[in-house]
Amino acid sequence: MNAGELDNKISILTLTSEESGTDTVYTWSVSSRVWAKIETPEGYTTFSRLGKGERTVKFTIRKTPLDLTNAILWGDKHCFITHVAEVGRMFYEITTALVEPKTCTYITYSTALNALNWPVQTESASLTFPGYLAERFSFGESYEQKKPMAETTERLALVTPKVIMLEAGALIQAGTKHYTVTAVHDLDGCKNEYELIKKGDA
Repeated sequence: MNAGELDNKISILTLTSEESGTDTVYTWSVSSRVWAKIETPEGYTTFSRLGKGERTVKFTIRKTPLDLTNAILWGDKHCFITHVAEVGRMFYEITTALVEPKTCTYITYSTALNALNWPVQTESASLTFPGYLAERFSFGESYEQKKPMAETTERLALVTPKVIMLEAGALIQAGTKHYTVTAVHDLDGCKNEYELIKKGDA
């Protein structure tokens, strides 16, 4: 590896959090900027075991503290790290998927009695975090004809940092859409995956 080939500056991202009362916000923050060799081979890299892959981008950098819990920002492009391999004694080759993170929000509610002694739901806490949506292998958007109109069903995979813990049945907003979590896959050591469903009128 020729160090002169490291001719592009990239940012290494680390997940950080801020808390305000019962609200927690996770965001990606720049932890370091390094020089890299960048390759964009043909093909796709899978970042979710449930969903389809995205375009591959490979980075070669000098060794620096980095693992699969980090991400890379290349200009305005966000890259999900899927593999880190040593190249000789001094370099890492990092395989990533070019993705578009979505700002996701999960709000929990509690029930209390109002002044008229009626039970009402109030927001008790909110969790905001970056997530990645992937089209499911076996599903996409399906249509079911119901009178008087058709209903669409969208099924996606949501990949989140490991610290984000959701339960089946949770209602979340990802970007501008609302989804229900139908299944949880949390055995991976670096990320969690969730099956999502969204139903609406065609």
